[in-house]
Amino acid sequence: MTRLNRAAELGSWGFLGLDAHGASAAKPGRRGGTRRGGAATGKNSAVRRAALAALEVLEDRTLMSTVATGLPHWLEQGPGPIENGQTAGLLPIGPDGLVNPVAGAASAVALVPGDPNTIYLGTINGGIWKTTNADTQMVGGMPTWQPLTDQNPSLSVGALVLDPSDASHQTLWAGMAHRSSFQNRGGPLTGIVRSADGGATWNAIDPATFADTNVFNIVPLPATASGQTVLVATSDGLFRRTDPSQSFSKVSGPLPNGPVSQLVQAPGNPNRLYVSFPLNGVFTSPDGGANWFNASGDLPTARTKDANRIRLAVHSNAGSPDGDVVYAAFVNKDGDLVGVSRSTDHGAHWSDLGRPETTETKLGGGGTVQFTITPGKQGQTHLSLVADPDDSNTVFIGGDRQPLTHNDGIQDGANSLGATVPGGNLFRFGPDNANNVSWQPVTFSGANGTAPHADSRDMVFNSNGDIVELDDGGVYKLSRPNAPVTRHWVAMDGNLANAELLSIAYDPTNGGVIAGAQDIGTGYEGPSAAFPDKWFQAMGGDGVRVRVSPMDTDNDGHPDQTIRYFAAQDLNVTRVTVGANGQVIVPATPPAFEVNGSGGKAIEDVEKAIPAPAGKSTGSTIAFNTRFQPNAVSPKRLLIGTNYLYESTDAGDHLDALAGLTPVGSSFRPDAAGDLGRVTSIVYGGRLNGADAPDVAWVGAVGKGDGQVLLRTSAGNTFQAAIWSG
Repeated sequence: MTRLNRAAELGSWGFLGLDAHGASAAKPGRRGGTRRGGAATGKNSAVRRAALAALEVLEDRTLMSTVATGLPHWLEQGPGPIENGQTAGLLPIGPDGLVNPVAGAASAVALVPGDPNTIYLGTINGGIWKTTNADTQMVGGMPTWQPLTDQNPSLSVGALVLDPSDASHQTLWAGMAHRSSFQNRGGPLTGIVRSADGGATWNAIDPATFADTNVFNIVPLPATASGQTVLVATSDGLFRRTDPSQSFSKVSGPLPNGPVSQLVQAPGNPNRLYVSFPLNGVFTSPDGGANWFNASGDLPTARTKDANRIRLAVHSNAGSPDGDVVYAAFVNKDGDLVGVSRSTDHGAHWSDLGRPETTETKLGGGGTVQFTITPGKQGQTHLSLVADPDDSNTVFIGGDRQPLTHNDGIQDGANSLGATVPGGNLFRFGPDNANNVSWQPVTFSGANGTAPHADSRDMVFNSNGDIVELDDGGVYKLSRPNAPVTRHWVAMDGNLANAELLSIAYDPTNGGVIAGAQDIGTGYEGPSAAFPDKWFQAMGGDGVRVRVSPMDTDNDGHPDQTIRYFAAQDLNVTRVTVGANGQVIVPATPPAFEVNGSGGKAIEDVEKAIPAPAGKSTGSTIAFNTRFQPNAVSPKRLLIGTNYLYESTDAGDHLDALAGLTPVGSSFRPDAAGDLGRVTSIVYGGRLNGADAPDVAWVGAVGKGDGQVLLRTSAGNTFQAAIWSG
């Protein structure tokens, strides 16, 4: 029997539900053979993962065994991963010598006890992966990751754990959740799945109970003669079951009826559980979740009723199965870390550990300012906490990013930790070399100049005493975490191809692919003649939108140069012109986006000057993912859509304000009909009556009524509603 690949069933890039641009296929024969870390098969493709996240799930279609003809053969293009991401000091890994690699976001991890090489990894929108050589990067190699769930209905993983009842470590539980930094988008919320064969096959567990629910944590207790107790923390509360033949039931009693922040288990006593709830504090159970008690003790209101997120970690004292030390980190409604507390009596009393901070010099030298580990105010999503298994006085915490000049108004150059990129911001609380107990950085100057990607999500100790850390750049390891002289970070991304791609484009001039990826920037594939499988970073931050505009400068009927456009959030665009071998012809530079008739103002200033509508703080309609489109037949023309339209004939340096705006002196105001609504799609330039028609433009917009499709067939500002017939 043969099961068709879902992507092959769809037949072409045009049906992928992606924001694809450029030619529909790569040059014949451009990819083949063996890629880094495994066969170059479509099932490993990050492009395919992005498609599955956007597609409606198709039913399985089983056909009689036959040789399929006329179907596309999909080959992985990456990125897996991207080189020169926003990390620091990470040594080259693998045969390609990847420096400072970044992959897609990871959300959950399960380590095989006693085996530092075997790791199961749950990713935000790329499914579950496994490696059996996690420690090879220490000797110049790199972990080889294999995807385990590409055929599952959902790839949006929120929870992953090994079942303690299986001594062979082949039984896994996984839960689906929307945890993406890109508006929490993801695949279907299909609940919980379980595998008894190391991830080769999966079965749904109680799908009716957990359908359309985010699953954050799963805690299976060791099985007994009477059955197995399993607890599940979700966006709808805490659930429990004691009989595999029964459905899960929501736990009530003293527990709040609302989303769970975190559910954890004491390492030394599997029946001792702790759970936290936003705005409600911490609770504990001594008997596997049968009974629950308030464990907020003497915590202040700022760490209970005002805490929108509470992260937990537990250390169990050797020789004292129930002698827990519990740590809790608290985030306020603004997404900032409030502080960390510690309890040695199951939450009856708590001591305040303060919070890790750095002192930075303000821009211009006007004093200093303090920053926590969440200067980006993203603690609701990006916060990790792990207790040292060997020292009850030591805990590690991770936040979002480093404070830097352009984001935070501090002095130019390196910050107080020596950071020049917005990499990871992680600290250790415990005794230092002088036996003083305090917060100490474990990135940049605190880790011999090394750092992982920003936006930490989880941490766990492996059997070697190193920390495995997950963040929006993939998976990293802090080697020798308690030894400041030798402590350093190592990349573990290996061949992970789990990037969340928001936009892709194919460059027909040189056969390269470029992609905008959530939180790891814009990447581009090495030219076919050199580094055919290696991806490089063109722009950091959020890679939102990419476009290509091929040019035939020698008029031989074939493109020989391409203008590539890379956009981060809020129309932060860079363009570069490359040749047939990928060589740079015109260096990367931002287009000026100067609006004609505005007195030299750029588009962002023109929009900011528009009066703010009622209930809004600004009149600007420039969005996170603002649409722009090069012309299909006139390469240097560009059309930009906010809630208004702008057109350029010089690759974005100068813009004419078109539909939706009327000039008033050197400013612009919405015209009588008002704005167009948010522009979501643009088709610009084409063929009309057998001839090139660069002025033809189709524009789709939403937000006003049922939305609208506008059409222009000649130069100027005349866009009319498209009329459909037939």
